[in-house]
Amino acid sequence: MLSSQTLTLKKSLRVEKQTQMEQISGQMSPAQDKIQRQRKAMDWLMQAFPQCFNLKAPVPLKVGIAKKVMEKWLYLSSLPYDQQPPSRLDVRQVMGWYTRRFLYHKSFETATHRIDLDGKEAGEITETEKEYARERVNAIKKLRKARTGTKGDFSQKG
Repeated sequence: MLSSQTLTLKKSLRVEKQTQMEQISGQMSPAQDKIQRQRKAMDWLMQAFPQCFNLKAPVPLKVGIAKKVMEKWLYLSSLPYDQQPPSRLDVRQVMGWYTRRFLYHKSFETATHRIDLDGKEAGEITETEKEYARERVNAIKKLRKARTGTKGDFSQKG
């Protein structure tokens, strides 16, 4: 019978071997390639619009800001190849991911206004929007709790 330590070792060796093979072939898996492209897209957003995109301290963004980002993207995509922004699809996907994050919705608790691309106030946050953000925060908390289960929770007797 194999111990868990042996299984862990075999798994780590398998991952190491796969990594070595990828380095030798110089290719990444499609999933790794997508992650790398989206990281570049997030980096581009944070550099191009630092007042709007911050992973550690997000702020509520102006409704329809994606259209303005795409206008800027369109302008920059005409630059020489080495200065071009990430693909439009990657930028849109990352913006969607960014605005679905727990911290983004949590930022509505204390904010009073949404922010435009220049970092200026762009509309007041309504109570309806704040309530929606609270609902999303609670839903995300529920999902996280369901993923981790009740391991380590000995408060229930039975």
